[in-house]
Amino acid sequence: LAFGLAAGCILLGLGVSRLMVTPVRKVLGDQQAFLADAAHEMRTPLAVILASSSQALARDRTSEEYVRSLSEIRSAAERASTGVNEMLDLVRFESGQMMPRMAPLRLDLLAEEVAAAVRVDDVEIVAALGDPVVVQADMALLRQAVENVVRNASRRATRVDLTTRADHGDGVIEVRDNGSGFDPTMLPRVFDRYQRGDRRGEAGIGLAIVRAIALAHGGSVAATNATADDGSVAGAVVTLRIPLAKL
Repeated sequence: LAFGLAAGCILLGLGVSRLMVTPVRKVLGDQQAFLADAAHEMRTPLAVILASSSQALARDRTSEEYVRSLSEIRSAAERASTGVNEMLDLVRFESGQMMPRMAPLRLDLLAEEVAAAVRVDDVEIVAALGDPVVVQADMALLRQAVENVVRNASRRATRVDLTTRADHGDGVIEVRDNGSGFDPTMLPRVFDRYQRGDRRGEAGIGLAIVRAIALAHGGSVAATNATADDGSVAGAVVTLRIPLAKL
């Protein structure tokens, strides 16, 4: 009996220890992934800053050459700043520290606003006129999500269309482009951090933030490829769903 009790206590202790260690391992794994992502995000802009500044300081240069070097440094610094801010936003979302400030919002007007505000060379961005669609959302956060999707689409296309509608209790905003579509093998992971939907898409965390914002609103986001009549890919489609406001 004593031996059995002792063995039972040992097994129980091992089980409890394993349950306690598992969350710790997950936290450590998440921290390691965050550090790896941060290093990945900072490596390229820092390399540009170091190279441009070293080249500028290597010898006396003309004013035009100094201006060109400073422009490269500023562009790299802006990219690093954007990457850091996006990573911090994502961490706040995933940890529950950033909560949306909900209020009724016209999703159709937001689509029009984003289409008018985002300007990309040689890309036409159009928001289709539609019926009023009122969702319960944080305007700043939802605009950030829609802009991220539109900018990502504009990297692979010459035209981006935004449409809105109400569907089964959700406000839906669909962003469709006329590019080559997502790589089919990457579709299940396009909203993961540092995944690239195709060669032209950005390998960053912009779409990961889109998913985090959608989930924080109690909504969802999905990506797929549009299909032409002949069965070929006719571009990429990203669909955001946000619960309708209860008016």
